Amino acid sequence: MSSRYPILKPQDIIRALKKAGFKEVAQKGSHLKLKKENPTRNVIIPMHEEVTR
Repeated sequence: MSSRYPILKPQDIIRALKKAGFKEVAQKGSHLKLKKENPTRNVIIPMHEEVTR
């Protein structure tokens, strides 16, 4: 098993997080903020072509 993370597109990450219950709450510049309640979790996704390792 490889110890390296895959290169992912922001749309794929957002789709997976929304399936897990996250909701878009804000966008500032090229970064999107998603939030989930119970327990509260915040995630910032860079909206570039690919998210590297």
